[in-house]
Amino acid sequence: MIAEHNTILCETNGDSHIIDLTADVQASVAESGVNTGQAALLVHGSTAALSTLEYEPGLVNHDIRTAMERLAPHDAYYKH
Repeated sequence: MIAEHNTILCETNGDSHIIDLTADVQASVAESGVNTGQAALLVHGSTAALSTLEYEPGLVNHDIRTAMERLAPHDAYYKH
């Protein structure tokens, strides 16, 4: 069994910043030379998340940001 490990480094600017990693993941898989298998992705950081979704501008630039604001308002009082 072949196992490959690659790192994709990126930095967010906060405030529900969403980054499309599709091209980076595709390039990493292509460069590995592995033809069959699965890719597992992991994000480091307590305030970061990894998700799969259609990278559609209205969804990414508005809907998700609006939903996050409803769930955890930016101006609410938090103890942590």
